[in-house]
Amino acid sequence: MTRQNGTPMDYFKQYIDDSLFEEMALCTIQREVLVSGATLNTAPEELKTFFGNSIYMSCLGYPNIQMYWASNTRVQIVVESMTRNRFYKLRNSVKIVNDLEECKIIEDKSFKKNGRGASEMVVRRSPPELAVIKWLDNKPVAMASSAYGNEPQDTRRTSSFWGRNRLSSLTSNFSLVKT
Repeated sequence: MTRQNGTPMDYFKQYIDDSLFEEMALCTIQREVLVSGATLNTAPEELKTFFGNSIYMSCLGYPNIQMYWASNTRVQIVVESMTRNRFYKLRNSVKIVNDLEECKIIEDKSFKKNGRGASEMVVRRSPPELAVIKWLDNKPVAMASSAYGNEPQDTRRTSSFWGRNRLSSLTSNFSLVKT
């Protein structure tokens, strides 16, 4: 591909591929959970839009970011793609480095062999301290917390929908799921 026969997006993807945005979305979500306790619910496509808007806005060069959404200086392509509040939220939250990289937690495939109710916790001791907990319900569930771990655990008897009247024991991380 040459610059003459490709689209601007093709040219852009020669330098920055989709995996970068996937990793950035994951790191951004993890950071927001760590900082605020709430998820940001962003996706790679939204981050592409955010960066596209940022590049476009830098080319136009308005002195204040609010001007792109203001009624008399509105830039339609920016306004239609993202709200001003969402742009600011992403601008303050985007994270490229994985803070959880040192928290090596078991992979889903091998974790499923432990059976329903299994759990694992990995703690990062460097500030800010962080516990990453994974437990197996119907599928693996992972959570990161700077306040809670996987203790205490509780064993309960549950009935199986498919097993009709069969009871089994299930260990749950009730400190995480009990409200």
